[in-house]
Amino acid sequence: MAKPVSFAKKLRWRLEVIGLRCIMSLFAALPLDRASALGGWLLRRFGPGLPVQRVGRTNLELALPNLSADDRNRVLAEMWENLGRTAGEYPHLKEIVDEASQRVVLDLHPAFDAHRATGRAMIVASAHFANWEVMHLAAGIAGLDVVTVVRHPNNPLVRDRLEAWRSVTGGARVPKGREGARAAVAALKAGKMLAILADQRMSEGIDAEFFGLPAMTPAGPAQLALRTGCPLFPAKLERQQGVRFRLTIDAPIPVPEGLDRVDATVAMTQALNDRLEAWIREKPGDWLWLHRRWPSAFYEKL
Repeated sequence: MAKPVSFAKKLRWRLEVIGLRCIMSLFAALPLDRASALGGWLLRRFGPGLPVQRVGRTNLELALPNLSADDRNRVLAEMWENLGRTAGEYPHLKEIVDEASQRVVLDLHPAFDAHRATGRAMIVASAHFANWEVMHLAAGIAGLDVVTVVRHPNNPLVRDRLEAWRSVTGGARVPKGREGARAAVAALKAGKMLAILADQRMSEGIDAEFFGLPAMTPAGPAQLALRTGCPLFPAKLERQQGVRFRLTIDAPIPVPEGLDRVDATVAMTQALNDRLEAWIREKPGDWLWLHRRWPSAFYEKL
């Protein structure tokens, strides 16, 4: 039986969604490019003053210790601008992924194209790059029926608003966890593309390396690939300039030979981490550095 929701929590949820609607109404009233630019300016200006900036700085010091202080500040400023642009773009997602707008360029590996032509199911795993909401929506441009695994906000009122924006080009979203896992398997059995963001810490994941450090990593992409026989394709989204993106879907993660299911899952999860890490190193300002990605001990002094 679900625990009753307190009046204080209901009030907080209501205030949060009122604030969200006010901000998003402003962005929706502006043309796409101006809304994106305004969001980027606001967070580039005010984001570094938020407490979570300390998490981003710690993450950069852990992952890229050779960066100078000036370079860390530059990367975090780029990250804040990208995050603000992402917020400003939410009410305009349908325009962004409209094929006629040509705002999203697809760079698809031949193996992905060949598999897509068969109409069989596949798994695409990525990270919080650029405007990550564009990734699953862009699947419509590629003519794919996509099901996306998402982490719903705790506030159900905010969740409903996000779902309205995320559903503009169809497809479906399933929650992380056991319920989502069952839905993900069903989607793959139905021949659909499953999209997963696999870059955040998961207590029940696999202890793989990320930037040379231990990082509990979601095992779901590799487990599903091995269980269903579907290929696992890594993907990245780059913000090119303003509200223009390049979606790259790379060669599939190889399935190791001669390993049992457990060891193969570990090997494929590590290979996915390595691919995502390489992309983050190429363009660190495109990645969201604000998540406590590594063990809690690294953040004790924050």
